[in-house]
Amino acid sequence: MRRALLVGLVACGANGPTPEQAIARHRAAAEARLDALAAAGRAAAAVPPVYEDKMALAGPLRFHDDGAELANAGLALAEDFADLARVDRDLPMRLEPVPFWEDALALLRRGTNASGGKPSTELIERTLSRFEAVRFVFVLRQLEHQVPALGAGAVFRPGRWSGEVVAVDLDTRRVVGGFALVVQSDASARVSYDAKAPPEQQRRQKESWLRANLRQAARAQLYERLGALLPGVAIAR
Repeated sequence: MRRALLVGLVACGANGPTPEQAIARHRAAAEARLDALAAAGRAAAAVPPVYEDKMALAGPLRFHDDGAELANAGLALAEDFADLARVDRDLPMRLEPVPFWEDALALLRRGTNASGGKPSTELIERTLSRFEAVRFVFVLRQLEHQVPALGAGAVFRPGRWSGEVVAVDLDTRRVVGGFALVVQSDASARVSYDAKAPPEQQRRQKESWLRANLRQAARAQLYERLGALLPGVAIAR
């Protein structure tokens, strides 16, 4: 009995599973979710232009980047599916600062997080569990993008983004709805930046603020459209 206990402790580590064992335990489920995500990208790409806004899914919806442990929804851009391992974080409608699959994919492929760090077993368990829990992915397809531009002083010309959102159920790999999305920057806002910073740093701060302003407007409009299309469905925000 004592020998069996010692063998078990060595196999799992004296303080529980090792990071490698945690990844191995989740690998089958997480790989299946990655495969479903890739299929969602193909399904969203095959959808013709959205002429009728509609949505058919059961709530509540909790988006992954809101930090909820039981998040079941994530956002992606149509461009992401060219290579899920190498996404462009600077695309205008990157509404989740970190793509919801990024760390999970890195753990499965390299045993590290996306930035190359070696997370603890506990963090690996949380990262992969949260990724596996995502059921609905909302894919943004761009039709038009007008970059916000600075005018005189701190006044700016509002940016504009128009496109479509296609929703896919990862459990069934089927499209469950779609709707048009048109977003414009807040024209009443003033650009925030450090007036004492060097000119080049000021320029970068202004550009960053302009992009963030448009993304914030897009996120608010996304929630508003979902609320109108899914009356009675709770949407965590």
